[in-house]
Amino acid sequence: MIVLRSGICWFLFTCILAVPAWTWGNERIRFELDGRVQVVTGTLVAEARDGGLLLLAEDGQMWPLQPAEIQKREPLEGSFQPLDQDQLQARVLAELPGGFRVHRTAHFLVCFNTSPAFAHWWGSLAEKLYRSFYGYWKYRGMELTPPAFPLVAVVFQGQADYLDFCKRELGSRGSQYIGHYSQQTNRVCTFDLTGIDLLANQRRPLPTLSHVSRLLNQPAAERTVATIIHEVTHQLAFNSGLQTRYADNPGWVSEGIATYFESPSLTTTRGWNAVGKMNRFNLFYFRRSLQQQPGTRLPGLISADAAFQDPGAVRQAYAESWALTYFLLKTRAPQYCEYIKRLSSQSPLQRRGSDERKAIFRASFGTDLAEMEEEWMRYMRRLK
Repeated sequence: MIVLRSGICWFLFTCILAVPAWTWGNERIRFELDGRVQVVTGTLVAEARDGGLLLLAEDGQMWPLQPAEIQKREPLEGSFQPLDQDQLQARVLAELPGGFRVHRTAHFLVCFNTSPAFAHWWGSLAEKLYRSFYGYWKYRGMELTPPAFPLVAVVFQGQADYLDFCKRELGSRGSQYIGHYSQQTNRVCTFDLTGIDLLANQRRPLPTLSHVSRLLNQPAAERTVATIIHEVTHQLAFNSGLQTRYADNPGWVSEGIATYFESPSLTTTRGWNAVGKMNRFNLFYFRRSLQQQPGTRLPGLISADAAFQDPGAVRQAYAESWALTYFLLKTRAPQYCEYIKRLSSQSPLQRRGSDERKAIFRASFGTDLAEMEEEWMRYMRRLK
């Protein structure tokens, strides 16, 4: 699941002026948000004619700011420089409650207040995904870029702490979530779903990676691994150039990519080992939705995101997103990659209408939607 900053008024960001990367320079901006005054150093990604800004901060966070929220802008000398691992680690720990530690990997800062064993396993799984993610798209001719910032993950000991810390981002439906990637903070947040801390209280010494591996045999393990892979896939997509933060990214594309990568392999110690495996979880819900609600799906899925905001429809939307992504990558991978390139070139904070979304889709796949839907359904019915 991806979240944006709550309360963004997309319609106010009309007439966006994209800021070319080669002009990026430092600014210090003072603004008031939700009654709190903040001062952030960063660089402009986009600026609206009415004075609204999209600011990329040195810690990787993005701030969509309305004109009324901005109190002062101050240009600074020098080019924009992201924080390094040491600086970002200090920044994140200062924002978190006490008791958090950090496990570093080559590309991730795993901030945790659960057991070190779970944090180490989490980091190992994320690094495995990192290598596979870049390798998968490179093989298909997609030129991705390394992340400009260390990738931050915050792993809470339990769901209550997770929901309390993330309540502003998650809103009233937070209790439905077990993890998310935020386009605003650029961080993955979740909690320890394995029950490993209960295990730690029952035995000494603290659990080891072998204990974590044994926990992969628990009934909840499949969703535990899938959630981690899903959210880190979002993070990689938005930090590699595959997708553009705050651009008009169709929900089915974002969630389709994440569900395409997420299928676990619980026979390995990491819990995951391959891209694009059959996602039995989403296949089940896709077929159930076809039985319960037969009818055309493709036009609505590619042109609107309302189902992802509807608690009664979101499970079906995720299943359909996986099914369409699986079908396209297995049967039309070059055209799918061309489609993703078109989407990634869009400017942030510009919304496209349903007709425009359909036009971009048709331009990449060059086929009648009714014909594609028929072929899609035949393909999905043959899967075993």
